Amino acid sequence: MIYRRLYANGARPAYHTKNPDIRGFGASIVSPARLLGLTQRSAGNCLIVDNQTSDLSHDPFQLVHAPPRRRVVTAVASSGETNLVLSAVRAVDRAVLGVNRACMIAALAAMAVMVFVSVSLRYLTDDAILWAEELSRYLMIWLCLIGVGPVLRLGGHVAVDNLHVAVPPMAARVLRVVVVAIVAGFALYMTWAGLGYVARSWRQTTPVLHIPFAYVAMAVPIGFGLSVWHLLMILVPYVRDGAFETSDDLAPEEASAA
Repeated sequence: MIYRRLYANGARPAYHTKNPDIRGFGASIVSPARLLGLTQRSAGNCLIVDNQTSDLSHDPFQLVHAPPRRRVVTAVASSGETNLVLSAVRAVDRAVLGVNRACMIAALAAMAVMVFVSVSLRYLTDDAILWAEELSRYLMIWLCLIGVGPVLRLGGHVAVDNLHVAVPPMAARVLRVVVVAIVAGFALYMTWAGLGYVARSWRQTTPVLHIPFAYVAMAVPIGFGLSVWHLLMILVPYVRDGAFETSDDLAPEEASAA
């Protein structure tokens, strides 16, 4: 496999391969940095697997020859399909997160309006909204449980990270894997237990609204089920770097400091 240098208006040198073993390679470009370590490195639409490294330190513009005993293997010949799946997952995640946040905003807004109107009527007139307090309480339950996942994505839950920051990076990754396993196991158990709770609550009705209490209990499996999804969406960056998502309209550090 021969790499040759390419130049474009004084740009950084890059190397191009025309190995016929690589299917769907097209006109992909490999930078010299990637040539220094070819182990499972992406080059356009293919994945180069080669345990050998090429030393370009003394002459970064030389022709590079892979050892003849090694073969370049196309491990990702259908990266278009992979990108399509990832794009679909991202689209679903944006929809799930958007609906989740919209439901939280709607629940909070409804609670604020009902409580304000009910208290105002109580002091200004002799009337009151009898069901406002009960419905506000149930909306609070829904708000708390469906908010577990979005807050998890931002790292807004209470956490003790003394050991996490004290150990070496590799040990910290192992600890984060343990944390993810515990959180996922708890969320899955609560989802399963919540479904059983809902099944047993259909005949029980609320005191004022007289609706099945199952509608309130549904917040448990739905909230923890959504938290599993949100956990999966931040799994890789959290385990690898301990990183969470950021948001322009919500900063957990500022909220906790306030």
